[in-house]
Amino acid sequence: MKDIAEQNALMQAGTPRSGREVPATTGYQDEEMIEVNLPTDTGLEHDGIEDERLLRQINVLLRQQSTDADPDAQADADADPDADPPLADDDLDNFQPYLQPSASVGDRRVPTSDALDNTYVRVIHTNGVHHLAMVACRCRGSANIPLDLLGGELMPASFDHIKTLFSTAVLNHFRLCNLELKASAYQFYQLIRRMTQPLAPASVVNLYHELRRMSRLWRWMKKLKWAGYGHNNKDATNPDAGELANFCPACPQPGINLEEGWLADATNPVYRRTFVADGNFKADHISQKGIDVWLYDGGGMAPKQQDYFDFLKTAMESSTVCLYLLPMPMPMPMPMLLIL
Repeated sequence: MKDIAEQNALMQAGTPRSGREVPATTGYQDEEMIEVNLPTDTGLEHDGIEDERLLRQINVLLRQQSTDADPDAQADADADPDADPPLADDDLDNFQPYLQPSASVGDRRVPTSDALDNTYVRVIHTNGVHHLAMVACRCRGSANIPLDLLGGELMPASFDHIKTLFSTAVLNHFRLCNLELKASAYQFYQLIRRMTQPLAPASVVNLYHELRRMSRLWRWMKKLKWAGYGHNNKDATNPDAGELANFCPACPQPGINLEEGWLADATNPVYRRTFVADGNFKADHISQKGIDVWLYDGGGMAPKQQDYFDFLKTAMESSTVCLYLLPMPMPMPMPMLLIL
């Protein structure tokens, strides 16, 4: 009902000129149109100009309604005709925008700092991309700023010139979405862009590569935490073989979950270990292009690179394809047709 009432009010007061004729039965009167003059250097396209003119005409109607509802304001307006009209709450005509139009393009200039000259940084959270002013204390030196951010549950994408921060909540959320929903980094960041700007997700800055890099760092830090590297004073960049691999309590392991004398019944299937190999050779499909940085070489399930290459030098490769020689088929009579 409010939409219908607004449309009736617009038709009675006038609508933007669109180049088409409106039947007289709608109550449209061309001579009663509210004319709104726009600057010529707005940088808007034709549709944008018409939209801006319509918004300003709505604002004029809002001011008229507020004047009609306030007799004192109407009396003041009659007493001083040159005074500015009272402004409505949603004033679109006289409100000065916070982002001033750029001198080169029609788009609005995006600020890089606040009124106190604090630099804006991008913060990627579970509900979208945000721009916030960051105040950093350098009393203890600039090297401690990344540690202070980590204490505030924020992961900087760079440790020198910090411009982008990922919250630990969004990194944990992506890890679980990748584990349970099989969502890729591309799909997850597209979701973040859609949540930031539902009508124009492509206008949101593309931080897909930053998300991939930060997710690797976050998973590496989680493995270090699970392995107790916050308390054992070991070098996190040089872990022992398999030290960062998660312990599997389900695998049969002597002295842990196997009873004494299990070797007497070693053929029992309950004592059998199962190893899953990459039978579809998908590891070749996701190999990184260029130089790939190993965060923990040999610390997980895979061996060290050099140990693996040394093993390949002496390993004997056996063919996994069996070839069988089939006997030649007997010649078929001419009238018969063989369809395979």
